[in-house]
Amino acid sequence: MSFLSDHVKAYLHNRPRKVIVFAAVFAFLCVLAQPLYQGFKVWRSNSLRKESQKLWEAESYELSFNKAYTAYLLNPHDIDSLRNLADTALKLGIPKANEFWEGVINSKEVMPSDWESAVDASLRVGEVAKAFDYLIRWQRSDEVGESYNIRKARAYIAASEYTKAKRVISELVDAGINNKDVFWLHARYVQLLGSKEERQNLRGVAVELSKKKDDLGLIASRYILDSLDFELIDRIEAADRFFNHPDRSEVDALRALSILIQNDRYDRKEILSRIESDLDLKDQGLLAALTTLLCEIEEYQYVLDLVDEFSSQQSPEVYRNYLIAELNKGEMDRVLDLTSQNDRRIASMAVESVLRAQIFHDSGIDANYEQNLEESVKQAGQDDIVFLESQFRKLGEERVLLQLYLKAGEESTYGHHAKRLYLDLAMRLKDELALQRGIDDIDLALILRKNPFEQARWVYLCFLYGINEVDARKVAQELAARYPTDLYFRLILSMAHWKSGNIDKAAFLANAPIERLMQLNPRSRLIVAMVLKEANEPVPVGLVSSLDEAKLLPKEIELLRTI
Repeated sequence: MSFLSDHVKAYLHNRPRKVIVFAAVFAFLCVLAQPLYQGFKVWRSNSLRKESQKLWEAESYELSFNKAYTAYLLNPHDIDSLRNLADTALKLGIPKANEFWEGVINSKEVMPSDWESAVDASLRVGEVAKAFDYLIRWQRSDEVGESYNIRKARAYIAASEYTKAKRVISELVDAGINNKDVFWLHARYVQLLGSKEERQNLRGVAVELSKKKDDLGLIASRYILDSLDFELIDRIEAADRFFNHPDRSEVDALRALSILIQNDRYDRKEILSRIESDLDLKDQGLLAALTTLLCEIEEYQYVLDLVDEFSSQQSPEVYRNYLIAELNKGEMDRVLDLTSQNDRRIASMAVESVLRAQIFHDSGIDANYEQNLEESVKQAGQDDIVFLESQFRKLGEERVLLQLYLKAGEESTYGHHAKRLYLDLAMRLKDELALQRGIDDIDLALILRKNPFEQARWVYLCFLYGINEVDARKVAQELAARYPTDLYFRLILSMAHWKSGNIDKAAFLANAPIERLMQLNPRSRLIVAMVLKEANEPVPVGLVSSLDEAKLLPKEIELLRTI
């Protein structure tokens, strides 16, 4: 060992320049390595943040959050990474979003929109005091406006300060700020404390308040609040305003015309004549939209006057509409032949299959009909889903529609909406196996993005079938904390306590004057009856005896008969 040490010393002593150069290079690399490593982490963090944003757009929500979190860990001092993480967490309903937004607010680079999200995050986890603290600091920034007052009203509602909330909402309306957010605030206030007349008046208000083209289009096509299905007259009015909106495109106009023509708002011959002269029908996108409209309003001859077998083949959608028109003009053999030519397919296999199914249905050939229905769902791509949905509805095939929604739930464009429709339809069909699959298939992150009533329904179904009870209990607690005066959400929490074995707490929450209990929906009344029965307390006379079993699920009927 001594010999080796002496040898090294002699080597270094005889080569001083090399030793100095080596030491200098080593020191330089040590100094350079740290900034290089830090630079790599910053670069990687920025890359992951961009990946997170793209994944969110593709509806890969959990993966998006994981990327955002990793980006933040790599560069925790970067406000953009923290803001992206906080935004992703808030959208997913993750409680720690409140902490992330607190970090953003306490930084030196606060943007006006950060205050909005920070208040939203604190209200979501029930930290009303923190929300008011943000509102005070936001007001000091001199950047307050419409969004500030909207969140101030939300905070007052969360704090059960309904008089103050109503005053703020009224001030917004008086200032001419009539938009969807203000309508939602008013709707929430009315749902909590409003009269029956006020609730009925909400329907027409939404159309009147909507200024944006997209909002009007949404109302025209279906509805804007899941708890407030719009009357047909509201949908027609929204479509009329949508059709005449200055920012709408020609394709938008054609989409709006369907409901307007079908309900005699416009003379179909006059408007179709005007459209044909105004539109550039060499544009395949416009031709596809027009022929789709014509099929929806059953003007099949008009389609055949515009296109023939060969000219329609430039666009799969136009060709589909040509086949529909031929089929509805009685050319079943011709359409069957055109949809069976596997060597020259223009429309998708899913479209061809459902058209063949319609032919076999009309011909009474049941085996081929069922086979082609099954094939249409199997072959359905993202671009086929909307069309197949309309065809299955026309055929009255709700069971097949259920399978389509199940498949569409896997698609990025329709996934969230399709899962909700799957659950709705499974409930209507009373298909408990499908219903349990639908409950289990919906991510908690998606549930937390829904309106409170849909969240409560999911919680109820989870407890009814014993699925995801831990997550359901958390949501029930959050809903009851957010709406402390709402008996409906209190009963959902009561059910959570009942299912977790805390029957005394459940019974305490379920007790209310019989007059209020009789005004509840059937499922809420069933919760009360079951909780009181388990607590060995008397069930009020008439509470469940008037429930219509035809409207209940088999599991609910089973419970009802034990009372």
